[in-house]
Amino acid sequence: MYEIDASNLQSDVAIDETRIAAWVRHVLEQEGVAEAEISVALLSDVEMKNLNETYRGEPSTTDVLSFLYDEFPLSGEIVISPARVAHQAREAGIPFETELATVLVHGVLHVLGYDHEGSKEEADAMWARQSELVKALLT
Repeated sequence: MYEIDASNLQSDVAIDETRIAAWVRHVLEQEGVAEAEISVALLSDVEMKNLNETYRGEPSTTDVLSFLYDEFPLSGEIVISPARVAHQAREAGIPFETELATVLVHGVLHVLGYDHEGSKEEADAMWARQSELVKALLT
């Protein structure tokens, strides 16, 4: 059973909250998670900058932050700045939806325990799985 809540708390970019929740559900299913409570908050770039500074000590904005609250049943939160995601999509010359899916999957994988900052092997595994999941979401 999944409890997934997506809350759009910003007005910079139009977001389909139902699609966000469906994408989270898909990733959880593909990862074999039986039970989870995940919230996704879509915030302004200013709010994201404040969170990034508070929790990571980085005085700049970021696209996604993930917080694991409990491992069983899985409970966590993913915070995304759609304005930052839109900026990154423009810079990369890709559709906003592609970048949003990538950032969201990245956040879910972090909640699930994936890490790209430890070893190269862990990073490679995370990037590969992220790519597979994003491809599945967008096809």
